[in-house]
Amino acid sequence: MKQQIIILSVILLGVYSNCYAQKKISRKDAIEDIDFFFEQAEQIHPNLYFNISKEELNNKLLTVKEQLDDSISIDDFSLKMTTLANLMGDGHTNIYPSKNLRDRYREENTQLPFRVNVSNNKIYVASSQTAKLISNDIILSINNVPAPELLALKKLVNGDIANQKIRKLSHYFSYYLFIGYGYSDSLNITVERKGIKKHLSVNLFKPGKRKAKEKYTFRFLNDTTGLLTINTFSGINKGEYLHFLDCTFNNIHQKQINTLLIDLTKNGGGNSYYGEVIFPYINVEKYRFNQKYFIKTSKPEKKYIRKRFVKWYYYPLYPFVSLSKMGRILLFKKSGSITEIALKDTYLNPVANSFN
Repeated sequence: MKQQIIILSVILLGVYSNCYAQKKISRKDAIEDIDFFFEQAEQIHPNLYFNISKEELNNKLLTVKEQLDDSISIDDFSLKMTTLANLMGDGHTNIYPSKNLRDRYREENTQLPFRVNVSNNKIYVASSQTAKLISNDIILSINNVPAPELLALKKLVNGDIANQKIRKLSHYFSYYLFIGYGYSDSLNITVERKGIKKHLSVNLFKPGKRKAKEKYTFRFLNDTTGLLTINTFSGINKGEYLHFLDCTFNNIHQKQINTLLIDLTKNGGGNSYYGEVIFPYINVEKYRFNQKYFIKTSKPEKKYIRKRFVKWYYYPLYPFVSLSKMGRILLFKKSGSITEIALKDTYLNPVANSFN
């Protein structure tokens, strides 16, 4: 369901940013696009107002529309749409900043020579590649923008869990700083170090090629402890992954360790199957990912499914789709209706070398 919203929004902004980079659209077109996105979202999303009330969202949309000039650049419009979409607090429904902005981030000197950690509404230097800054320096401002306004960059981070958004802001601070303020080449930074304010200037550099992080690893920390790290559940080869788990837990069994740490701190998600298949290895008898989920039947969803999956030569078989429970829900129920499906516990048989 949410995929439809993502596809519509990406097409909408993708066409603009690819064909009219650095150009502008009229206020009328911008308002039409805002209305289009949220009308589609309201039709498709089973609970669009879970994190924000309809009244509050409409008020914010009205404010943005009223503040629009006669024309707006594609870059600025994409940032407004990114912020508006994130008001829904849905990690699977979002709009990216324009392709032009993302390309500039990769091509210009936009990378900070230090990493940050955001904690207790403060921005700390976590590590530094320049001698001008040291760990635990508190950043008070960047180019005269005070820290509280810099922390407001989290409005560009999609998701519904506050601490995850803060962690993502910390990890990709260079990116969000550029997207939000367009800084490149150099910055004037004010920090607090041991109670003393210091004014510093640092040069930015071009982002290097990102190292592909290992998707999953295992190592023994000592004779009694093992560390299983899984950094993603996306882009995984099923056969290789299952072989890795078999070998890992066989080694754990042979070494007879008594403590196993499973590190998911950098795992952004993906296919839940790859989380599910771990359970038999750690002797989980039963589990349930969700108590229930909801499916909203809608005209845009019906249109998308028919266009995406129903070829013309399937038309004679179309009525048979009604024999499928999901087919009846998605294609034959009245648009606007919401179907609730309760989930039951899944019971497992632990593998031979499962960890207790």
